[in-house]
Amino acid sequence: MKKFKITFNGRQRGSQGAFSTLTYVMRGTDREHVEKWFFNESGETFETNCILSIEEIDSVKVKSILLKSGEGRPEWYPRTFGSFEAFESGMRDIQQAIMLDFGGKWSGGYYKMDVVVTWEDGETYTARYDLERPEKYASLQKHIRNHCRFHGGIWKPAHLTMSQYNHYLHEYATACNPVEYLAYLEKYDL
Repeated sequence: MKKFKITFNGRQRGSQGAFSTLTYVMRGTDREHVEKWFFNESGETFETNCILSIEEIDSVKVKSILLKSGEGRPEWYPRTFGSFEAFESGMRDIQQAIMLDFGGKWSGGYYKMDVVVTWEDGETYTARYDLERPEKYASLQKHIRNHCRFHGGIWKPAHLTMSQYNHYLHEYATACNPVEYLAYLEKYDL
């Protein structure tokens, strides 16, 4: 998948403000796919009247992912992976081990894990990652991407109303700068 930056004329859905120039970063196979997705799927978050540009962008890649500590077996920690794909494979192995310990079934709940992602430019991203049962599993890359999109004001989870989401963004805008989250999303391979 390639990474694209969409510049468009719009505003956040539910906002009473005027339309302005906004950007959105997403992955897609090509420009046509990105444009089609944006007009079909972004309506829950944005009101827009035109796309100004779509450009393919390069991203800083992952150097390493450290599974630092957490719940579960001591031999799972620490462990280092060289890519998101390798991390996902390691998480599937841990899920299988958990299921074997419990007679082939998920033990219930989730396992809290501390993760440190180091990018090729030396920047790090530290997070608590929750490993859940296989059918509910979310990738670390998607976890970080959605975290940045949420705090950047461009992704509202389905369980929040637009009013709740706007309230959250307004309440915490000083604690977490949306512009910084959007810049992180654009810069790194998410």
